[in-house]
Amino acid sequence: MTRLPRTAATTLVLWCLLTVAARDGSAQPRIPDKISGYGAYRFGMTIAEARRAEPSAAEIKCDYVGTASCLEQQSVFFGEQARVTALFADTDKRLNKVNITFDRLQGTEGACGKGVKTILDALFRRFGEPTKSEPRRAFWYATEGGEIHLMNMCIDDDLGLFVVSYSPSASF
Repeated sequence: MTRLPRTAATTLVLWCLLTVAARDGSAQPRIPDKISGYGAYRFGMTIAEARRAEPSAAEIKCDYVGTASCLEQQSVFFGEQARVTALFADTDKRLNKVNITFDRLQGTEGACGKGVKTILDALFRRFGEPTKSEPRRAFWYATEGGEIHLMNMCIDDDLGLFVVSYSPSASF
């Protein structure tokens, strides 16, 4: 059996320790360099491509300004029940936004306030501090384009809704 020189063995042990330490989950949260979609959806997809990517989504009539059509499905986002809506632009009929809507309009005890806190905390853990924040809104911008936007429309702690949007944007 060939023995490693002491410095090589020490280097190998240190490299192994550093590798294990780097994998312990203590990595800093950060937004990706580019936001190119959400889940199986990619910005620029046609509705046919999006249907193949998410076969359980149904085409619905949608009233969003500048939107030709939408695909929608129920989902769970960071542990909260939500409705995922893929929006297709009326200009080129391609995917240009994904909204994740959390409907807390039943007015149960603290449902809206707790839900917003759960989602905001999860977004902080995943992406770090928002790039920009305003009252009831937080934005995460990717350097090579794309954004994530949380909008809190809770009327009070019990009642309302909140939305997380994924959309393309110019890089900065």
